Amino acid sequence: GAGAASVTLKGVASSWTMADVRVALARAVGRPELIERGRLVRQSDDGRLSSLQDGDVVGLLRFGDQVLLMGAELSDNPCRPEVTESAYAEAAERRALRAPTTRGSATFANGGAASTPSMGPAGRTSHPAPSPR
Repeated sequence: GAGAASVTLKGVASSWTMADVRVALARAVGRPELIERGRLVRQSDDGRLSSLQDGDVVGLLRFGDQVLLMGAELSDNPCRPEVTESAYAEAAERRALRAPTTRGSATFANGGAASTPSMGPAGRTSHPAPSPR
């Protein structure tokens, strides 16, 4: 398949939810449809993929995990300057309307349909390590 696109988000807090990450990605590339259709999954060091839910927080990720986007285009939108604030708000409303009422699980093949938003150098997520308790 084609090479995966990569986006680095700056200023990501460990308290951000995956919904927050998806909105930030959509704004970074100018694609509101990413809010509505994008699905974030975690790929661990051993290559296993697990679905991330909208309410999951960045702080649950481990060093070395990668966050992959599936189901939406991650490349820069050449018409980004024309994308309105209401387009992002409407995409979020449409996602909320179609949110599943039950939590399901899914298995993903590691295919070419995934794009990689990286939150740090070399496609790795970077966030403060959880404090030992």
